[in-house]
Amino acid sequence: EEEEEEEDKLGDAEDVPYGDFLAASELLVELSDDLYDYEEDVASGAFNFYRCLVNRHGPERAPEEMAAVIVSAEREYARLEERLSRDDPELARRYRERCAQATEEGLPGRQVQVPADPSSPVDSRPGGKWEMPPPIADERAWRERTT
Repeated sequence: EEEEEEEDKLGDAEDVPYGDFLAASELLVELSDDLYDYEEDVASGAFNFYRCLVNRHGPERAPEEMAAVIVSAEREYARLEERLSRDDPELARRYRERCAQATEEGLPGRQVQVPADPSSPVDSRPGGKWEMPPPIADERAWRERTT
């Protein structure tokens, strides 16, 4: 009963004004963090989405798979940002300013650069380029060499 009550309090992204936009933004931040922290996460054995792709698809295909996820997430973000800009231009302006400030402060999530699809809408965002770290094929051997 208490768990059901907690779920009611959290609601869905649709229940929060522009929650779908915030969720799309957070996904991009998390993907960026996983690329930025990839080697550290391999060293510690922590969950990392890119690491999962390397393990599932192999080191040859993982960067391509990650790029596809990023491009899809960027397109959704751009679509929702356009809607936010149309519906609440002031809020959209403040959000873009905060993203620019975070980039200047060097906060995680906006520090990496990846060659993405040239038609990708993310290039208009601050810090909009991505850098794909080289995939680690043999994590155990890599940890032994680096620790």
